[in-house]
Amino acid sequence: MDSSGANIETRTIQNCIRELMELPVIKQFAVVWDDMGLEEKHRAARRATMKEHLQRLLEEMVQEEQELKRKLAESVQSCTKELQQLCSDLSLSCPQISEQLTLLERERQLRSQVDSMTKSSETVQATGRDGRCDMRQPRGRDKDGS
Repeated sequence: MDSSGANIETRTIQNCIRELMELPVIKQFAVVWDDMGLEEKHRAARRATMKEHLQRLLEEMVQEEQELKRKLAESVQSCTKELQQLCSDLSLSCPQISEQLTLLERERQLRSQVDSMTKSSETVQATGRDGRCDMRQPRGRDKDGS
């Protein structure tokens, strides 16, 4: 993501935080603290605790997103290897997936190519190497077709 994209994303997150600040649950803190008669120094301590909890939550969410990204990158690698093997098995040249695509787009394209090549491979295996139909009996049937 370029710097302008990062700036847009930062503004979007800031807008999300502003929206959170308007949620009724945030306003309930003030009501509860008023009802309790908390002085400002105690409210400040509670706000600091709230900030710490939110920061931990956001850090956990970032870790989860990073883990998702790692798994997506692994899937791209796995699909790439599988596609290369399928193309080799079918004596086909491997399609090139653009590195300009996002991880999600590359993963989708690779998965689609793998699915397509897997079907092609199954078709080739079913017809046999010499192009004749496989004459084996379908599963669950005996020689008389029942």
